[in-house]
Amino acid sequence: MGKKFSAEEQKHIRQKLITIFERKLHKEQPSKITIDDLVQEAGIAKGSFYHFFPTKEMLFVTLINQTQDKMVKKAQRMTSNKDITEKEKLKKILLLIIKELKVHPWLQNLSGPEFEKTIRRLPPELQKDLQKKDKLAIKDLLQDLRLTAAVPLEDLLIIIEIILSSASRSSDFGRHYDRAVKIMINCLVDGLFSERKIHE
Repeated sequence: MGKKFSAEEQKHIRQKLITIFERKLHKEQPSKITIDDLVQEAGIAKGSFYHFFPTKEMLFVTLINQTQDKMVKKAQRMTSNKDITEKEKLKKILLLIIKELKVHPWLQNLSGPEFEKTIRRLPPELQKDLQKKDKLAIKDLLQDLRLTAAVPLEDLLIIIEIILSSASRSSDFGRHYDRAVKIMINCLVDGLFSERKIHE
């Protein structure tokens, strides 16, 4: 039987478990991270873990959602910036996402076999939500901007996904990666988008 915690303690421990899990993801696959490892580092009894998350997989989902939501909120703040053009907003948003993916490289591995093994243990509806959430976020951000694309939206999403997928391997490309990815984003935005008038 796990110890009872105050509301403040619950909030603190819940976030602590999320933080520990993410830190371990930088070095290990999710299947290798055990509840025993997490509770030992968090300083709580194993039984107490289940007061916060029913399973390790649900902790993983919470981490994914929390990280993606923070990223989207940062991007949304850029869409409301009235001091730069719509094209510049999109460039800054894509560079922001690249930066965030370099900080959280495990986000790029969600479709990898090890991560899929963990995700398959989730209820089917949660699996579907995770699979489409990141694409929907990009789609919503594009629709928030006054931009007209020269190619279909589905093609654009794939092009953007290809560019973003390079972030997890940025070190493989050497010291010129940041400059090169900025050039790619500039070419994408300047070549495939035009700005709509405010009254359009």
